[in-house]
Amino acid sequence: MWTDKFVRSPAYYFTTQPSILEAHWWLRQFREACPKARILLFEGNHEMRLRTALSTHLHEACELRPADELELPPALSAERLLALHKLGIDWVGDYPDGEDWLGGLRLQHGDKARAGPGATAAALAKEGDVDTAFGHVHKQELASRVVKTKEGKRT
Repeated sequence: MWTDKFVRSPAYYFTTQPSILEAHWWLRQFREACPKARILLFEGNHEMRLRTALSTHLHEACELRPADELELPPALSAERLLALHKLGIDWVGDYPDGEDWLGGLRLQHGDKARAGPGATAAALAKEGDVDTAFGHVHKQELASRVVKTKEGKRT
């Protein structure tokens, strides 16, 4: 419902609050299962819709923060609505460019989607030069290629 791109269906009019509560519940389960782990939540195209809707239709509300919590993210941001600060979960914003690293593995939401089994991973492998894990396509894919480096070939 937070977009002008798709038709708004009345069936979804009152789903935002329940969706936020459900997402927070799941994130809390991850935190409780792994209390000492570093957990990242990447801004993606769906979260970007909220920011776009606010900046397009309610730009005065974009950066609103409660007076007693000015240091926290904006009140109407995905990271704040999900209360990530209370769960100790790090937000990786700046979609589609936001990324983090796990050793030599680049982590990102990604913004590419290709039709066909493994096609998105294959497209990223073809154009990229680093190992990348991405979540944009909501399915598991694996692709590789051989690149030549000064140390020799690397898959």
